[in-house]
Amino acid sequence: MNIPVRVSHGVDEQSGSSVVHSLPCKIGFDGRAAVGLYFRPRNTEQMSDVHSEKNVVRVESQLRGRRLVGNLYKLENSELSGVVLKASAEQVVVETTFNSIYIWGHDIPPAKNDNVRKSLAWSKISTALHSPIE
Repeated sequence: MNIPVRVSHGVDEQSGSSVVHSLPCKIGFDGRAAVGLYFRPRNTEQMSDVHSEKNVVRVESQLRGRRLVGNLYKLENSELSGVVLKASAEQVVVETTFNSIYIWGHDIPPAKNDNVRKSLAWSKISTALHSPIE
C-alpha cells in the first residue's frame, strides 16, 4: 500500500522551520499558534547533557501565571531533524519542519529520562551500532 507524501507551505518564512513546545498540560487546540506573541522563554543556564552529549539550554517561562522550567534541545548540530505530519486516509502531509524543541515541566526541569533525551541518546547509540567498523 502506497501513501503519497505532500509537502505543504506551512513552513515559517523567516527561519524556514517552526519551534515545537511540549507542555505539561492539555490544551484544547491542535495546530499552529502565534506562541511568540504571548509565550517568551528566557535562558537561565547552559549545561552539557550527558546522555546525548549535546548542549542543552535550561529555560524558564510562565503560562497562565504558573512557572515552567524546561530544556531547549537544538537538533541542528546533530544528524536529526523533526517534521510535523498531518495524516488522512489518502495522504500524509508534511506540515512543517523543526530544528529545536522545548520540553517543559512544572516548577522543575523535565526528568532525566524524558522521551526526547532518550531519543537523542538512542540516535547516537544507533549510529554507533550500525556504522562500519574501521
